[in-house]
Amino acid sequence: MTRDVIYFWIVAGLAAVAADAAIGRLLPWDAAIVARLAIGAFLSLPAFALFVRRLHDQDRTGWWVLMLPPLIAYNLYRSIQVMFLSGTIGPNRYGPDPREGSEVASAA
Repeated sequence: MTRDVIYFWIVAGLAAVAADAAIGRLLPWDAAIVARLAIGAFLSLPAFALFVRRLHDQDRTGWWVLMLPPLIAYNLYRSIQVMFLSGTIGPNRYGPDPREGSEVASAA
């Protein structure tokens, strides 16, 4: 489901640019700093849910998401790389393979 990851980063990036432009025009400099940090924290929250979903697709526990902030601080490339690894084939302990439904629909 790398499409989900790509769509998330596109939407989050566009939302961040729009929010930054609005904040820069509407707020004074000192308040803009706090607002930008708050917007950044708000936009990063769905990344944790997406990361848990990708870990479950790979038959890994979602608790590894707690390692996401240190991993990003340590090496951004390697932590994001996990998002693009393919999941396990077939169902795993977290549920059915989400790709199986699309293959059945495309075969019909």
